[in-house]
Formats: sequence, C-alpha cells, structure tokens
Amino acid sequence: MVETTARHPAVSRDHDSPSHRDRPSMPHNLFDDQIAFAGLPAWHGLGTEVERGAGVEEMITAANLDWRVRKDPAPGAWRFPDSSEYDRYLVRRECEDPETEDPLLGVVGRDYTVLQNIEAFRFFEPFLERGWASFETAGALGRGERVWVLARLQDDIRIVEDDVVHRYLLLSNSHDGSSAVSVRFTCVRVVCQNTLILSSRGGKKTSEVLIPHTPSLTTRLASEQANKLKETAEQAFEGAWEHFGRMASRRVSERETEKYLERLFPRTDRQKQLGEYPLRWHRVFAVLDDDTVTPARTRDTVWGLYNAVVREEDFRETRGREPPDARLRRIWFGRGSRLKLKALTLAQTLFRPPALN
Repeated sequence: MVETTARHPAVSRDHDSPSHRDRPSMPHNLFDDQIAFAGLPAWHGLGTEVERGAGVEEMITAANLDWRVRKDPAPGAWRFPDSSEYDRYLVRRECEDPETEDPLLGVVGRDYTVLQNIEAFRFFEPFLERGWASFETAGALGRGERVWVLARLQDDIRIVEDDVVHRYLLLSNSHDGSSAVSVRFTCVRVVCQNTLILSSRGGKKTSEVLIPHTPSLTTRLASEQANKLKETAEQAFEGAWEHFGRMASRRVSERETEKYLERLFPRTDRQKQLGEYPLRWHRVFAVLDDDTVTPARTRDTVWGLYNAVVREEDFRETRGREPPDARLRRIWFGRGSRLKLKALTLAQTLFRPPALN
C-alpha cells in the first residue's frame, strides 16, 4: 500500500497538489493567441469555442489557421548553383497585408513538400462525414511553425467504473522542416485531464503514423484511407484498454513505487545517503494524495501511479528560462512526451512477474 500522506508529512495538498481547484497559471505563445475548441476549453484557458460537430471551414477559421505557406529559394541561390545555398529554401507564412513581410517559419531542402493547413484539416473529412469523429481543438505554436488538429473519436475507454478515457486522433504538422507529418493516437483521462501516450507494439515508440515531407507527401497522406486508419486506431486503443485495465488491477507496494520513481527521476547519491526524495517525487506523492484527480479505487495501483507521474509532467510549472509555449510543446511533442512513454513502458512491467528489480 502506498501511504503517501503518512510517509510524506511535508507534502501539503494546498500548496503542492496540481488539482482542478488550483491549477498552475500558464504563460502562452500560441500562434496569435488563437485556438479553436469544441466543448470544454483546453487547459491553457485560451480559445474560440465552436459548436460540437463543426466542419472543416468553421474550425480552420475559428483557429485562425486559414492561411497558406510557400517555399521560396534562398536569396541569391540562383547565382551559385554549385553551392549548398542552391538547395536551401525558405518556408514563409503568407500574410494578407501587402505591407507586412511574410514571416519566416523555417529553412528546408529542395525536395521538402509543404502541407497546407487546409489539407491537414481535410484529412479528417471522412471521419467527420461518417460520424466516427468530431473536431475537438486546433491551433498553432509560435509564429505558426507547428500546427495541430485534434479530433475526438466516438466511444470512450472505461477502465474501472467511472474512470473514463476519451480517445483522440492528433495530427501535427511542422512548417519549419523539424518533423514529419504525424497522425498520433492519444487519450485524455477525464478525471484529471491527463494526456496519455499510447505505445506501439513493443512499447518503445508512440503509436502513430509518420509521413515525411517528401514529394510523395500528399499521395501518402491520401493513401492513409479512413477505413484503414480507423482499423489501426481501433487496434491501438484496444491494446491500450487491455494494458490500462491490467495496470488498474495491479496493486503496488511502497518498495515498487520507489523503484519505479527511481527509474524515472533518479536520486542523487546525497539524497540516497540522507534518505531524502527529489522534488518531483514529492509532487507525484501529492497527486496520489489528491482525491480530486486520483480516485481512491486506483490510488495504490500501477494505473494510479502512472497517472500521477503523467499529471505531474502535464501540469507542473514551466521553467522561467523556457519559452512561454513550453508546456504544450513539452507534453505533446518534446521531452514530456518521451518521459510519459518511458513511464508507460516501465509501468507495464509492474504487473508482469517478476516486479521491478
């Protein structure tokens, strides 16, 4: 049994627990401070609400993503056909104001193929038309260099009783050449608004479809037919439901909890000598002790422990030296996403004997 309050008297729920009653404030750098959402607003508190069931045109307009990008040769590249500059191109966001310089989003190679925002949204049309999904949220980061569209699929995953997980398809696209087009399968746990990672078969990668920005981009994206992708998604979510259910039925001991956290947030030699815990351990314990985000039924289980780690990562304060949009970048696309995948892979070993060693 994980006796979080008794073992950690220094943990104060009023100050350390990131509950719904006292969520940390979030500085933001969402593109043009604009995001569209259907239903409850996203946890960063920004956005333009649209009706559930909004179509492509309504959603892309509400999210302020109804603009195009273009790829231009680097200045002077034509003068030096044998230089590296000849193969460099600039991706710019086109502005309606002719007196405003089109913002530079990234530098890419000759074969880089842009994916316009409208094409990203239209990828979901077969799902919308067949009633399989509805738009949930859409927006962009920075100056528009990364765009995302999130659609909620029908049917939820029920782990135990009222512990429900919503299923989503997340399409993300970079206009700066930093990443491929990604269609990722993800979940949100309703009770705590955790963004959960789904792992691929084998558990070492996220469950997603990646399409590089090559000349075959649009053909490959079109080939990911709705029926095929829906089947892939159903398989991924079916596997997730089985994993999550086993995690919820597996109790964890105090020793297993500490070994799990040691793998994720290692203690220093001094902390080990003094019997002290890192700050992130205390934050995880605080989440476990918070009944508004950790139901008593799953508190002392692998599922509860894993979600406490995810909650701590999703809602912890952004460091001052990070850019203002750091949290969203981190939990969806950066080190937070990698940490959550590691936490899931590690947690799934807890219900398989032998336990962590």
